[in-house]
Amino acid sequence: MFWRRGGHPRTEAEAAATATATAGRAGAGPASGTGSPAGALVLEGVHREYERGVPALHPLDLTVPSGRFLAVMGPSGCGKSTLLQCAAGLDRPTGGTVRIGGTDLSSLSETRLTRLRRERLGFVFQAHNLVPSLSVLENVALPLMLGRARSMFAGPRRLARTLAALSESPEYVRSIDDADPPPCDRTHQTPRADPRTSTGRGPSRATAGDELRARDALAAVGLAERADASPAELSGGQSQRVAIARALVTRPDIVFADEPTGALDPATAQEVLALLRRAVDRDGHTVVMVTHDPVAAARADEILFLGQGRVVDCLEGADPGQVRRFMGALGRDAERRQAGPVKAPADTRTPVLSTAHEGAAR
Repeated sequence: MFWRRGGHPRTEAEAAATATATAGRAGAGPASGTGSPAGALVLEGVHREYERGVPALHPLDLTVPSGRFLAVMGPSGCGKSTLLQCAAGLDRPTGGTVRIGGTDLSSLSETRLTRLRRERLGFVFQAHNLVPSLSVLENVALPLMLGRARSMFAGPRRLARTLAALSESPEYVRSIDDADPPPCDRTHQTPRADPRTSTGRGPSRATAGDELRARDALAAVGLAERADASPAELSGGQSQRVAIARALVTRPDIVFADEPTGALDPATAQEVLALLRRAVDRDGHTVVMVTHDPVAAARADEILFLGQGRVVDCLEGADPGQVRRFMGALGRDAERRQAGPVKAPADTRTPVLSTAHEGAAR
């Protein structure tokens, strides 16, 4: 991974050379899908401001090579979720450039951006976000079915309303389809499906090809025998494994995971982390994970630390103890900043963070 504090300009040759060297150390091959030699994910000068110019994310540069596992950590409110949402095209940054597999997200319309998220990105959330009225198999096949939904429904707006009605997971629906819903049926206040194309309890039946890919994805997470089960019949760990299968079924360029182990017990969390780790090591996927858990972060190749919307530091190959010590130092520094103004050193690192990093380095 390559990052530079403050959004300072750097040449494409420099970024490409850094990414190539990093990938070489890791032995990473090209990611599935449309990988880019300069990185699966590239952020250049990306920053995000909210109302009245309040910065949630200060300008930063970041390159994540294909086939790498990056964890993002930091205190609550430090900008982790903002970084993930901008990187995944769920939010438009105030400035800067985000490229996924060489595609500049700022050049895409909302429709094309939605299609990119659906076809080239995978999402795993803390709350699983499974559609309760679909079977496990149909949940996994959902991104594939949406890819051909225009021919299965009267229109994309009706599809979005159908999904919203079916799902208790608006976060996931937003990640794959942003179309505005149409008016409901005034009698029943439910979306009207086209009787000529509506064939099942979900938005559409999976085709033979969709079903085969979905079954393969379920088998990869050890749940082939639960294909016909309802999400209500699954444990929390099983539900998250289904969510991972759904994220991987399209063979995405990047999987974005937001606190994927936050609601799981330690043993189940380890199973989920092992699946994400295997997706990187065996299948060449790229994973970007936001987490508060030092044990989860230690499974990544590298850990990016944020503080007050800025990149503070990066650790590579750290164990959970090292991550805890670094996070402790970062938390103490945040408390001092809240207590009063602190003059930052020229390189924007505080002495306590530099000391913590030296102790954590291998």
